[in-house]
Amino acid sequence: MNVWRFTLNCRCPRVRGVVGFTDCQRIAGKLRALQSEDTKMRLVFAAAALALFAAPSYAQTAPPAAVTPTASSPAAAPAPHHRATMDERFANANTTHDGHLTLAQAKAGYSTVARHFTEIDTAKNGYVTEDNIRAWEKAARERRHEAQQPAATPTKG
Repeated sequence: MNVWRFTLNCRCPRVRGVVGFTDCQRIAGKLRALQSEDTKMRLVFAAAALALFAAPSYAQTAPPAAVTPTASSPAAAPAPHHRATMDERFANANTTHDGHLTLAQAKAGYSTVARHFTEIDTAKNGYVTEDNIRAWEKAARERRHEAQQPAATPTKG
């Protein structure tokens, strides 16, 4: 009985040259097993990478705990994004609570008023009140508004 032996030129990168048919089948089986292990390793690596990238997002899901002011602190600091009103700034700077803000008090707690104290204190009393500050702010707004308006050009008629 004649046994046919086939020879193939195997193109696998791991096998070079001419091999028999049965050898090629055996090698192909081993390569398939290696490829499935390689695929499994790639899936494990991808899952591990996904878990590492997802971990920081889990850390960010809980909102930061809000700090509540305690009853023992009389003047709790305002929230960082809160802009104090003129009344709040005046009340914080007016340490004597008499409704009069002196230059020294303004320098310590209300820098805008301190810079323009002589303009605001038109009566030259040595102190300013909330009404003085409001009147100065209104006049400053009007001056800025007038400066932004284009000058009226005379028309010839």
